[in-house]
Amino acid sequence: MRTALRGLCWRELNSALVEQSNSTRERIASSYFSTTSSNHETDSKDIIDACLRVDHVSVQAVASFFKGMAMTRRHAPDIQSALEVEQQLKENVSDLMHASSSRPSLLQPVTQVCFGAAGLLVGATARATERDSVVAGIYDALVDVYTDQLREIRESGTKDDTKIRVLLRKLRDVHESSLPDSTLPIPDVVSLSSSDSHIQPSQYASLLAKEATLRVLHLSKTL
Repeated sequence: MRTALRGLCWRELNSALVEQSNSTRERIASSYFSTTSSNHETDSKDIIDACLRVDHVSVQAVASFFKGMAMTRRHAPDIQSALEVEQQLKENVSDLMHASSSRPSLLQPVTQVCFGAAGLLVGATARATERDSVVAGIYDALVDVYTDQLREIRESGTKDDTKIRVLLRKLRDVHESSLPDSTLPIPDVVSLSSSDSHIQPSQYASLLAKEATLRVLHLSKTL
């Protein structure tokens, strides 16, 4: 009788321990997946915020550049048209930043002043081919940045990314379609180091504009 009672008690105790162990595992698993989901949402928000900071700086900087050019070339309809396009894009980016509660880059005031001064200088001193080359360099840098952002968002599996994807495609397509047709190809570092290369001054101008734009946008991603 005692043996049967001890066996019954042992079975009940063992069953209770098994149930407690299963319950503990379920709580651990639930906590793990909840934490993982929370971390993924945080990472997604960080990626979108960084993209919007860069995009906001880019359209603000280019708008300032064309404002500077317009000050010295008041009767140039192409410059005024480009400025209006950038201002509209700036509104699109600002609206999405507000909706996403994303902060602007700390570099924004600096880039506005620098690009505005650059536009003023280019408009006042450069020839038409050189002006087009500088614009081509800036636009080419923007197209590269927007393309990289689309790839980063796609590969990261970012949630709720429909609006940012639409915006990035619009920014990329507008600037890609606005690239001046008359400019020479933008050289790379390998071409510069080659003794056989025959690089024109306008190509140097486009390369300098592209590299400067890329560096500014790279810094604005984190600042």
